[in-house]
Amino acid sequence: MEIKPTYISFEQAKLLKEKKIEIDTDEVIFYRDEVNNIEEHQIKNRDVIYYDNNFLYKVIENEYRTYHQWEFIEWLGVNHGIWVVVTPVLVIKAASPIKFDYEIYYFDEIKYGDEVEINYLPSNTPQGAYLAAFDYILKELI
Repeated sequence: MEIKPTYISFEQAKLLKEKKIEIDTDEVIFYRDEVNNIEEHQIKNRDVIYYDNNFLYKVIENEYRTYHQWEFIEWLGVNHGIWVVVTPVLVIKAASPIKFDYEIYYFDEIKYGDEVEINYLPSNTPQGAYLAAFDYILKELI
């Protein structure tokens, strides 16, 4: 099994750009909204990740900075006091696929770190659970 980096989705990267949110990282990773002609069909090529080693690179209009999921989680904690926890769901039947849930916690500094659960949703992969949590956070919390 090959372990690969996991990123926020194209839609999440687009939301961040619309909200004028950019996270300071050591590398610039981005999606490019482009149209390809394949078998006379126009398709959006949104799964390709582009890199630029120059951290001063500025993405252009049809480009959207993306981030590793771990970078986004840490940024949420530092900048918004939000933390995402993903856990496996206990499976009763051995043949059932493993599912993962997410919980979103808000750490209120005034209350000295009290935790408040905000949402919960099952997913088939931990990465999918993180993406679902990020969707909720970007649309409802920030």
